[in-house]
Amino acid sequence: MTDFDRLFSRGARAMQPSPIRRMAGLINQPGVISFAGGVPNPATFPDADLKRIMDDIVETDGYQIFQYGVTRGLEAFRQQLVTMLAGRGIRAADDGLMVTSGSQQGLELLSRVLLDPGDVVLVELPSYIGALACFRNTLAEMVGVAQDADGIVPEELERTIAALRGAGRTIKLLYVIPNFQNPSGITITPARRAAVLELARAHGILVVEDDPYGELYFPGVTPESLRAMRALPGGEEVVYLSSFSKVVSPGLRTAFMAAPPPVIRMLELAKQAADLCSSSLDQRLVYEYCKRGLYDRHLAEVRRFYAAKCEVMLAALDRHMPAEIAWTRPRGGMFVWLTLPAGLDAEPLAVEAVQTLKVAFIHGAPFFVNGAGRNTLRLTFAKEDAAKIEEGICLLAGFFKSKL
Repeated sequence: MTDFDRLFSRGARAMQPSPIRRMAGLINQPGVISFAGGVPNPATFPDADLKRIMDDIVETDGYQIFQYGVTRGLEAFRQQLVTMLAGRGIRAADDGLMVTSGSQQGLELLSRVLLDPGDVVLVELPSYIGALACFRNTLAEMVGVAQDADGIVPEELERTIAALRGAGRTIKLLYVIPNFQNPSGITITPARRAAVLELARAHGILVVEDDPYGELYFPGVTPESLRAMRALPGGEEVVYLSSFSKVVSPGLRTAFMAAPPPVIRMLELAKQAADLCSSSLDQRLVYEYCKRGLYDRHLAEVRRFYAAKCEVMLAALDRHMPAEIAWTRPRGGMFVWLTLPAGLDAEPLAVEAVQTLKVAFIHGAPFFVNGAGRNTLRLTFAKEDAAKIEEGICLLAGFFKSKL
């Protein structure tokens, strides 16, 4: 029998399963109140509008939408994205833009074209596990930088850079999720954004800004992209990723990157090898959805939808959770981050909670690259209705009290 293990590459051997996928069998049982998976609520999908658009474009442009497309994305869609980004304060030319099959592909392509084994990627503690998987597969080393309620700590970033440079290490990237971060829900303050940009520019480190939740801000909040801070040195050299997954539909797998043209040219070559092009049908659907003025109206509805759910969860946490437990208070996005007292391990607690209470959450350790975070966990308010959120938080509060 063939020994398949010997055939696998070093990068393949470095891959790790997602903790969410590992728990899927437990989470997906009937009757489970799930605060686990970070997926959009299907109630927000504009299915009726998308069906009408689909019928129209199949009738008028069936040949084009079912054919291969341009690697960087449909030209009309790219031009639309340039205008959309300008509305966010982000200046991007057509030669600095590329459509991707979800932001996850953008992260994978960036990892492939920028990272060599042994290169260093600086990441927030905690950070998005999908990005960590991409970096890990290249055999790059991820080094974490602490964050607090105001986001990544510039002093810690500066110390980390100095220590790595002193050891002769090559730091290629700083990966950040500045708005309503997955998993913590934290938003980096404007002052810290400026400090991060300055440090990255001074040390020649490329900043990768992952912004899947930036449009999902709640009333009174309008975050500014790092790339939009073009008045600051280095602002326009930020690689910016965004997606339609959280507002329109994750099944359409339509996202995009704005980056310096030399980076886009290399990414285009990598994408040709990966999938030739993103789905022409998906791009055309999203393009028409935006062109008809449906996106902005729907976005306002989606913001209100998640803001109401977040308010319910935070109020339930305030009412029920013991004082020994701390949590973030996000102003957008989909996630709340809890910190349990030191000594508690959220991983076995997550299994016990779903088995005994039928309430699911994700333990925090996999979001850390330094082995920390065992007493942390992530809750999402996206899926359940108000009554289930209240019930689930009440059950979890009693469960955690019994462990103190």
